[in-house]
Amino acid sequence: MALKGRRVLFVSYNGMLDPLGQSQVIPYLRELGKRGIFFTLLSFERAAAFESDGRARCAELRDRLGADNIDWHWLRYHQKPSLPATIYDVLSGIRYAAKLVKRNKIEMVHARSHIPATIALALKKDSPSRLSLTCADC
Repeated sequence: MALKGRRVLFVSYNGMLDPLGQSQVIPYLRELGKRGIFFTLLSFERAAAFESDGRARCAELRDRLGADNIDWHWLRYHQKPSLPATIYDVLSGIRYAAKLVKRNKIEMVHARSHIPATIALALKKDSPSRLSLTCADC
């Protein structure tokens, strides 16, 4: 496989504790991880993930993902007021993802939908030309 051994940042505006993250994103990354791709996953989690029960679920999921070569990081999802909250999420996502790209020597960024694509595009503009982008549902 051409991507074997590659380091990929996967950015999702859906939380991994949410049903969509559990049913689509995680199985997809696990299967590709078995094929030798190293993933760094950045997701935006709802407020419940930052309560005591949610923190425990995040820690457990992080351990399970780590066993599959998936390094999971999450930021808080902000909902209201809609436009300022989304702008804040994009800016915080760019800042955090840029650190992940540098620290984990990321070669490719995959964005799941429009908001993550905005983050990925900003990373591309600020990174060496070797960083390639892909997008699903954009």
